[in-house]
Amino acid sequence: MLVNKFKIIKQNYIIALCVFIITLIISPYYVYQDQFHYIKIYNGLKDLDLINAYLYYINNIDSKEVVHFFFSWIGSNLSINKVIFFAFVNAYLAFIAIKLMRQLNASIYIISLIVLSNFYFYVFYFSAERLKFAVIFFILSALYKNKVYLYSLLSIFAHSQFIIIYSAILFKKFNTSFIRSINNKKISIRSLLVVFATLIILYTVYYFLYEHLVGKYLSYAVSNIGDSFFNLLKVSIFFLMTLAYSRKKQEVVFLYFVLFIATTIIGGERLNMFGYFIFLYYALQVNKGINFGVITTSIYFLFKTYGFVSNVFLYGMGFH
Repeated sequence: MLVNKFKIIKQNYIIALCVFIITLIISPYYVYQDQFHYIKIYNGLKDLDLINAYLYYINNIDSKEVVHFFFSWIGSNLSINKVIFFAFVNAYLAFIAIKLMRQLNASIYIISLIVLSNFYFYVFYFSAERLKFAVIFFILSALYKNKVYLYSLLSIFAHSQFIIIYSAILFKKFNTSFIRSINNKKISIRSLLVVFATLIILYTVYYFLYEHLVGKYLSYAVSNIGDSFFNLLKVSIFFLMTLAYSRKKQEVVFLYFVLFIATTIIGGERLNMFGYFIFLYYALQVNKGINFGVITTSIYFLFKTYGFVSNVFLYGMGFH
């Protein structure tokens, strides 16, 4: 048992180390698009106090989300090179993602394939820095139930779009608890607690991020106008695939219900990403992830990753 545990830990660290090295190799070439602004901000935060640093941050990027700012400010003022700092962040993201997928009983080969070659992971590693921190705290909220509310709030404050995925989860929890209560002919304390927690989280986000959320909504809605049908089609594919692999069909319907509404209103590739990871959560539990759905999507995203990395080396950006 001890030998197996040591082997698992060693595998986790080796994969995370690979991500660290990959980051060191690729990141210096990614200098345009979002990274152009992130690099400028990271370097500009050095030697600024917290208040002036935040003012500098919000004046140089279209974001008021504080988590990415805070970590960038820390790294910059510790005089850590940005590439090295985010290599550690990426390695940590990989490490906790591996830990979560192991909890789902996924094969180490499938885990390695996803963490080292999946297109969405490469977007986290090299492009979407604010989203990366949201993903980190989201995974931590799934791993550590005793701190789920803290990590959930940090995830939402890292990237406001994560309110969509948490709304989907809470909507699923509320409806499944409510249906169970109806079947038992009594309202459970758990159902009431879920409702109470939902209201607190939604009100907190509304209070702190109202203006930012409205601005983001207008931005995404305008930029994605006319694409609603194709976005819905993509999410629908993941929905059907998730239904095929989940034993809890009702849960899947509730989760994707919120996702379908959000996709209709604002669209965007990130909602397709949410759909994919919901699919992955259920599909990895079937035959340790060694199944047609996981392998097929992994191969598809491997080719997308190749295109993404090629663009970085050729053009200094992932999307060309």
